[in-house]
Amino acid sequence: MAKFHLTKIIPLANSDYNSTVYGDITIKGVRKTITFPANVYITQFTVVIESAKFSLNRRDFKVFYQSSLKDYFIKNEMDIQFKLSTEKLDNENRTPVKKKK
Repeated sequence: MAKFHLTKIIPLANSDYNSTVYGDITIKGVRKTITFPANVYITQFTVVIESAKFSLNRRDFKVFYQSSLKDYFIKNEMDIQFKLSTEKLDNENRTPVKKKK
């Protein structure tokens, strides 16, 4: 299982991506602080983050393979890319806020 805790979003100008995202990723109990470029869109009701493809070293997270060929055919870099979106919640009722029409 992996977890990502977003800590900061810094806007970028003149780039293929509009932001740099900072956060802590935990994989197999190992936590590392990472940054990556992403397009971030924030509205009154949602946040959408579309990351660029970025790599993490599997060995940093104790991801090893039992095969005798493990380090000859399996790259150390794990490529990651994701898209996530959120909805604003009504904190009192823990339900999505209705968009006004």
